[in-house]
Amino acid sequence: MAAALPRERQRRLADCLQRVVCQRLLPRCGGGLVAAQEVLVVDDAARALLREDRPAPTTPTLEAALGALVARGLVSRETARAAADHPGAVEPRQKACEAREGSGGRGAQPYGGGVPRTRPRNSAG
Repeated sequence: MAAALPRERQRRLADCLQRVVCQRLLPRCGGGLVAAQEVLVVDDAARALLREDRPAPTTPTLEAALGALVARGLVSRETARAAADHPGAVEPRQKACEAREGSGGRGAQPYGGGVPRTRPRNSAG
């Protein structure tokens, strides 16, 4: 994103940023949504990289967050890999909702872009 800005604006952006958060909403096993988050804390080293128009490292990565969600049984491996920028880097430590709910869990594609779908409410009567 910063690379699209003129140099002077890149410098000002580097001075102002504190954190950058990227998240993807994924279908949760059993229904609903869960967020996979990647957070960059902008310290002096990251500011220097932004000023020099070099990419800042992110820790933890999106793939690590996806692996943790799979390990906790919140999303399926299939869903995590579909949401990952680097699917081969998603390394869950066992568990997964597939074991509880059959193969694939609920939905294999992450929600991207627009407004997340909501489940219809039960109507009384």
